[in-house]
Amino acid sequence: MAYDPISMSPGDPRVADPGKEERRELGVPIVPAFDGYRAFAILGVVMIHVLLSSGVSARAGGSALGQLIWGTFGQAVDILFIVSGFVVFLPTVARRSFGPVEAYAVRRIARIVPAYWLALALLLIVMVAFTPPGLPYPSASTVGIHATFLQTPAYLVQSFTGGVDGLGFGVDNPVWTLSVEMAFYLVLPLIAMRYLRRPLIGLAVCAAVAIGWRELFQHFDSVAGLFGGHPEPIKLIDYRFASVDQFPFWIFSFGLGMTGAWAFV
Repeated sequence: MAYDPISMSPGDPRVADPGKEERRELGVPIVPAFDGYRAFAILGVVMIHVLLSSGVSARAGGSALGQLIWGTFGQAVDILFIVSGFVVFLPTVARRSFGPVEAYAVRRIARIVPAYWLALALLLIVMVAFTPPGLPYPSASTVGIHATFLQTPAYLVQSFTGGVDGLGFGVDNPVWTLSVEMAFYLVLPLIAMRYLRRPLIGLAVCAAVAIGWRELFQHFDSVAGLFGGHPEPIKLIDYRFASVDQFPFWIFSFGLGMTGAWAFV
């Protein structure tokens, strides 16, 4: 049976979530389907890492199976960031106002930080318990960088300076996504109302930034040459890998979600 997501009643079992109850009371649309999109995206992220770690994707290569793997599970991160852009920007679109930045910050921190810090703590405990003697543990600076969500900017800087620390302490690489997500949370209050007034222009700007960022690192040798730099081929590969984990690389996905929220309302 079809229903209006804006007018769902407080007792509706499809809104059995305090956060959704609060959004409904504030007149913010509730779109339960996005919980499903997020769940499928998370499953896709898990599957692509299983296929990478097991060597299945490497064996598949450019075959039909390989294209199927990367054309489905490989798009999971895009979906996660599109969902994030939609859900986080939706209240601004519905209310025509961003609201108090302090309240927004508290909500974002409460949603991400406690669970993330707990995951990092458990990861460190497991590493201490199972790392063979003589192998180095993460340094205090590496732990601090991860705790403050700076792991991907640090990874990019270290690709230029040398001595790259592994993302997720070299064990849990997918934590890079939280660094990108936090960058979006920081940028959103600065651009939300401008984006709301010109969502299609905003999406075009996001596309331009994403394309420019990718082209910069695809042709970094030529750009560096303009300033007298001549990076080694192996370093160019490091730079390109590090550039993929940065917020500008994924900004178009967030923009798609934000413009989708505008179109939905």
